[in-house]
Amino acid sequence: MRKPVLGILGFSDGDKAAHEMLKPIVQAQVDAIAEALKKDGRVDVVVAEDIVHSDKTAKSYAEGLKAKVLLQQDMAKVHSFLAAPFNPDWPGMVSMLAAGGGLDHEGIEHFRVAGDVNEKEVLEKIVTFAKCAKVVSSLSGQKYGLIGGRSLGMYSTTVSMQDWQEKFGVDVEHIDQLEIVRKAEEVDVAQVEKAYKWLTENVGKVEFNGTSFTPEKLKTQIRHYEATKKIIEENELDFIGVKCHYEMSAHYCTQCLSAAFLNDPYDWDGAKEPFVCACE
Repeated sequence: MRKPVLGILGFSDGDKAAHEMLKPIVQAQVDAIAEALKKDGRVDVVVAEDIVHSDKTAKSYAEGLKAKVLLQQDMAKVHSFLAAPFNPDWPGMVSMLAAGGGLDHEGIEHFRVAGDVNEKEVLEKIVTFAKCAKVVSSLSGQKYGLIGGRSLGMYSTTVSMQDWQEKFGVDVEHIDQLEIVRKAEEVDVAQVEKAYKWLTENVGKVEFNGTSFTPEKLKTQIRHYEATKKIIEENELDFIGVKCHYEMSAHYCTQCLSAAFLNDPYDWDGAKEPFVCACE
């Protein structure tokens, strides 16, 4: 898995004399952050070519840095955080608060970190931000397969299409559960028998009860798993949720086997990439 990529851009003063005085101090802080992150190893670092000290350099260095970050990491949106050292000799905290206030006025969400980057707590805040930013950015452009709808009346089992699109850039594709039933009938018998044999030979124990769980029910679950994989492939889905209760669980079979093996790095066909699947 690729690491998060964090771009570092240092800011000085617009006054030329003040900039020349502050430049080595700001650069030392930029270098300290970059070195601490490189030593930690959990985040890849890209440093801007120089310290910002004017409107022109702010635009130029920011665009150059953004291009380098995007080149290394597939991101639709760049997330921002402000860092300030704990140094009583210089007003770094004032600068961070002023910059943060400006971003707040513009409605630009950002995070703030203050303190010595060599302290574990401060470094962890930066790394955590980078990880979260990577996850949120990677969601943009993905497609969620909503198979069924709200389960058992729980609000937490459904999503707002508009909110997901606006906040994360995720498209929601609504698919009826009957598609699983329909495609299950098309699954090759040989594949079902192969899976059944693999399960009965490799899992710790299979307890049939003669009523709700029989060999035929297990084979139906296998068919539903294979059908769900086909739905994922045909609709180019990135992650899914399946309603299950009660239409599937009461009248066909539960979707537990699908949830178990889609999320696993293997099934009866061998190693595979885990696929995020939620039930209910």
